[in-house]
Amino acid sequence: MRDPNKKEEYKKRISASRVALDEVRRQVKLAKEKEADDRREAFEKEHEELLTWLRGKVYGEPEGYGYNFLNNMAGVANTAAFFSEKQLDAIKKIKTVDDENSVARMNSKHVGNIGDVIELNVKVKRVKSFISSQQYGSGLVYVVKMQDENLNSFVSMSSKFIPEEGATLKISAKVKKHTVYKDENETMINYIKIIS
Repeated sequence: MRDPNKKEEYKKRISASRVALDEVRRQVKLAKEKEADDRREAFEKEHEELLTWLRGKVYGEPEGYGYNFLNNMAGVANTAAFFSEKQLDAIKKIKTVDDENSVARMNSKHVGNIGDVIELNVKVKRVKSFISSQQYGSGLVYVVKMQDENLNSFVSMSSKFIPEEGATLKISAKVKKHTVYKDENETMINYIKIIS
């Protein structure tokens, strides 16, 4: 028969070993957490401006450039704040576009008087379409946003004027009206003819 004292001693040693092992695991976990916190803090410090901008973009405009990507990344920024180099590059590119758009919004002025025919050198910034169901027929309408060299914004809504996004054009057009959209002055134009 076994000695009951040895059995108790064995149980005590096992219990002490488990306590020691639990303490080692706790220390390793704390060390890993501290290392992760230090890495996060260093990352935050290095990319503070970009992360601050990103966190402010969570509720941005749905049709904005990179909106879905930004919302996903902002969620990550609010929890972990770690990104791969590719993600960082994509965020930086989107921020550059956003900064350019902010400058354009601040500098855009209405051009011409309503009814004037004007000639412009423009760059096509965005081309979107929607289906119109008017009383006299329906069809595809293209909303084209353009910008001149002075960062003035021009918008046309037409089924016939369909330029390539990014194209630089010389056009003549009639000023339809002056509007303000999302704090940006826009000149609505129609009867557009491409000169070159």
